[in-house]
Amino acid sequence: MRRMYRQPNSFTDLLPWVEYDAEHRCFLLEDGVSVGALFELEPVGSEARTTAFMSELRDALQTCLTDAIPEEEQDPWVLQVYVQDEASLGRFTDTLGNYADTRTQATAFSRHQQLVMQDHLARISRPGGLFIDQAVTGSPWQGKRRTIRATLYRRLSQRRKPPSHLETAASLDDVAGKWVAAL
Repeated sequence: MRRMYRQPNSFTDLLPWVEYDAEHRCFLLEDGVSVGALFELEPVGSEARTTAFMSELRDALQTCLTDAIPEEEQDPWVLQVYVQDEASLGRFTDTLGNYADTRTQATAFSRHQQLVMQDHLARISRPGGLFIDQAVTGSPWQGKRRTIRATLYRRLSQRRKPPSHLETAASLDDVAGKWVAAL
């Protein structure tokens, strides 16, 4: 009976952070010295863009990644990027509803427009999409929200006199600030 009610280990027990420092907007890692930061990035629209625009965008991202994050021989900075597509556009319908001027939100026209948009977004985000794009991609034409998250951290190796986590956090704050500004 006890075995049946035993709580399994949580995945949060495997996460490397132990504390959040709000002043520096970073997480203290389990060694008590290393720090990391989490970001959510806004994707750049690339549909129907020119080749020149896409080349400029690629060059800007390359410059951002190579210039803003210093290369360290020992204890390098690590940047990890995660991309997730969310099929539901429910949050977007809420944003559209709140976009209308407060004086017009309660009007019949605004309510009707909100219902039309909810129906449209539900149709384009359904499994399989609205239709199959036979002309260009051969894939479903579907609405979804892309979320891009990044982690930036630096694990410090064991040294005789390790810096305090606040010194490391200030360094992370500087690197992260340059990186985000470059984006």
